[in-house]
Amino acid sequence: MSEPLLLALVAPDVPEGVLAALLAGFEEESVPLAVERAEGSSHELGRAAASRALLGMGVGVDARGACAVLAAAPAEPYLRAPLDGMRAFSQDAARVAGRRPLRRPAT
Repeated sequence: MSEPLLLALVAPDVPEGVLAALLAGFEEESVPLAVERAEGSSHELGRAAASRALLGMGVGVDARGACAVLAAAPAEPYLRAPLDGMRAFSQDAARVAGRRPLRRPAT
């Protein structure tokens, strides 16, 4: 099996509704996302996902929040968000992967 273009590793205790919001945000931006369940913190999961994803970017989600990590700079997350901001986070992460500008916050 080939490695995914973009991968999200999601902790087992993350609610299904959060997972649905993650997937919806990527789908809305037309960026394919593979998702697997795994143990670890969001940053650990994001680093592991980035190392496996062909685009060099991974998403990690645990019960406290989410982060997007770039394989070229794994020491710090590129984006972070709490679980209640998952849909907006996933849209922005998809835009980073697609090399498009981030959404602008409402003013």
